Amino acid sequence: MKRIAIVGGGLSGLTAAYLLLSKKADLELTVFEADTRAGGKIWTEKANGFLCERGANGFLDNKPRTLELCRSLGIEPVRSNENSKKRFIFSDSELKALPESPPAFLKSDLISWPGKLRMLYEYIAPKGPDDETVADFIIRRLGKEALEKLIDPMTSGIYAGDPYQMSILSCFPRIKELEQKYGGLFRALLAIRKEKKKAQAEGSVSVAPGGNLTSFYNGAQTMTDTLANKLGGRLQTGTAVQGIVKSGNAYKVVTSKSTVEADIVILATPAYASAEMLKDFDNDISKTLSGIPYPNVSVVCFGYKKEKIGHPLNGFGFLVPHSEKRNILGTLWDSSIFPNRAAEGQVLLRSMVGGAKAPQMA
Repeated sequence: MKRIAIVGGGLSGLTAAYLLLSKKADLELTVFEADTRAGGKIWTEKANGFLCERGANGFLDNKPRTLELCRSLGIEPVRSNENSKKRFIFSDSELKALPESPPAFLKSDLISWPGKLRMLYEYIAPKGPDDETVADFIIRRLGKEALEKLIDPMTSGIYAGDPYQMSILSCFPRIKELEQKYGGLFRALLAIRKEKKKAQAEGSVSVAPGGNLTSFYNGAQTMTDTLANKLGGRLQTGTAVQGIVKSGNAYKVVTSKSTVEADIVILATPAYASAEMLKDFDNDISKTLSGIPYPNVSVVCFGYKKEKIGHPLNGFGFLVPHSEKRNILGTLWDSSIFPNRAAEGQVLLRSMVGGAKAPQMA
């Protein structure tokens, strides 16, 4: 029987192990996790009546596989409420709602009138190359103000990245696909609305990503905890993999505790960690992996009495353009979108600090 070693006990490694065991329950399979806990970047912590997420606070339900996994595990997801569809940008030292319809966009002062007029050029802008930076794509199609006030904070919020360094094809493939298929973003919007009308489908325009943000009553760690419990003794925490050596048709996995032989090795670790493990196995692969940048980000949770906050917090939260020169990337109003995040009369705010443009802050 094949011996399988999975390196990394985060969501990817745990899910890979669970899927393989669901196909064949008696597989000789071990998951190695360097930390003393499983879950990786998914980490829920309860403190003083607040439920704080150190990493991701949920997932989008527009991909059916995640919901299928929840059903298989017997855990019940919780979808975010209507507040999650309302988002803000911190611009000119105040919170401004992202417009959710063309009329609202025209009335909004988030973009100046010269900026709005420049965006109209998008309808006749020519197609670009097969790939380019996010910044080049947005400036070419929508103008620099749209990049600075709309897209820059979104790239920071999603990737903590720099739009001048990020690939549009890799980071926002759907946007590039719309340009290639319809000739432009406005043309795509009109064509898709027409297609929806033909199919008699009701669709509202929203600035939120496709799908509903979904988590669990007791936080995102519910999923990784459940997966870890399903694996039982096949999960070895506190066991770091230090190297991998080819041994005939198999592999020797050198860990901090022993050397294990495996026929198949699955790396479910960050690129920089994989690079370190593979430097003696394949130096070229190791160098490629070590060249993938990882922006430093810290998550800071703040709990307040609701009466002390001078805003109704009727939304998902806000993002901050780099041009505002503030010390945070944005703040999510977690207690406004999910239950059980704060006690009655209190609110939980979760701020992101650092990113590609200010790693020293993290």
